[in-house]
Amino acid sequence: MVSRKLDAAIAEALGYEVRLMGENSFYYNTNKDYWTHSGDRIWHKVSAYSTDGNAMLELIKEAAEKGVVMDGIYYCNGETKEYVVSVFNTVEATRNEIDGMWPYMDVGKKMPIAVALAIYHALTGKEWTSID
Repeated sequence: MVSRKLDAAIAEALGYEVRLMGENSFYYNTNKDYWTHSGDRIWHKVSAYSTDGNAMLELIKEAAEKGVVMDGIYYCNGETKEYVVSVFNTVEATRNEIDGMWPYMDVGKKMPIAVALAIYHALTGKEWTSID
């Protein structure tokens, strides 16, 4: 199972304030999870970008607003049976440079994790390395 840390890191890369709040939290009496708000003073659970298909679509839309656009999602039906996702960070390049750019590419057994890893990579310039 993928850690919620990746979802929280993506939310931060998108510009949200993120907090880890638990059962004894001043704000909510819930299980420990990541919460965010974007200035509206109402806290919401961080979307499950890496595990939920609907949240993945939300992530694709929000990333596009930040200049990270999808290049393609490919399913490798060979031995590995993995999804390969490639995205471009158009903020890093002028329009003329995009044709010659290498996309950020990441792999996952399920489509949401592959998309989340690729978008995190493009937003931050770093590959996700946490294993917990």
